[in-house]
Amino acid sequence: MTSDAAATPEAAAARLADRLGLPAPALVRRSMHAVYRAGPAILRFIDDEAGAEAQLRLLDLLRNAGVPVADAVDHTVHAVDGHFATVWRYVEHDVGASAPWEAVGAACAVIHGLDPSVVTSIVGPLPSPVDFPWLQLDETLAVLPAPEQVLLAPHWERIRAWRSDILEVEAVVCHGDLHPGNVLVGEHEWVLIDWDTLCRAPRAFDHAPLLTWGRRWGGAPDLYARFARGYGRDLSSDPLTNLLADARNLAATMMLCRRALDDPTRRDQAALRLRYWAGDPDAPTWTAQ
Repeated sequence: MTSDAAATPEAAAARLADRLGLPAPALVRRSMHAVYRAGPAILRFIDDEAGAEAQLRLLDLLRNAGVPVADAVDHTVHAVDGHFATVWRYVEHDVGASAPWEAVGAACAVIHGLDPSVVTSIVGPLPSPVDFPWLQLDETLAVLPAPEQVLLAPHWERIRAWRSDILEVEAVVCHGDLHPGNVLVGEHEWVLIDWDTLCRAPRAFDHAPLLTWGRRWGGAPDLYARFARGYGRDLSSDPLTNLLADARNLAATMMLCRRALDDPTRRDQAALRLRYWAGDPDAPTWTAQ
């Protein structure tokens, strides 16, 4: 194997799976980090050894606090070809299963109650959502075709106040991307995954994506009500929560429209989302792309 090939995450994942006696790995997703499944294990790669160590310590903290999270196969950072990986037990789950939203709400309340200084001692300073690249909507809007800019710009002008409003409210430790895709539901367990967007933000930031999940993403109509019941607080009438829900949905629309410029398979879904922002009362719910 050449050094160039060995430097790729795919080659590193294959070498690690072979080293651990696991089946050949398959890519699960590539976002901030590369994640592979190798039979009964998940291989999570990161370019920073300290960051990989922090992953292990963070999930230990969450588990000990009572938040259901994935279990590490070992507490080792595996160095492979300049990449660093942690190995986790794969959770057998049903993609279509409904999460126990009351329990998820209770877990979210635990996360929000964590001491920020303890969390930052593990992972370093927690970002504010105003710094998340995917929420820089001025930049995303600028690359869209003119008709889409004309349609979406007024919505962004209405919503952009979230960037200042969010700084006026008490900030807590937030998961940062709390939605059904990040809750894996198995036959006898459920776990909350994807901690890459851990941040310091108002409680509303974690409530916002679930607030409109039933209306815009085809989730159960009572999903947010159940979550709020478990959390112990309902923010459905909170102005900031509603503003953040709109901001996240607008960001999801803009990002999909941008991807659709180069990927024709995404254009139909982008068109469906634009119908909602155009005020179509019959606009269908969206699907994740």
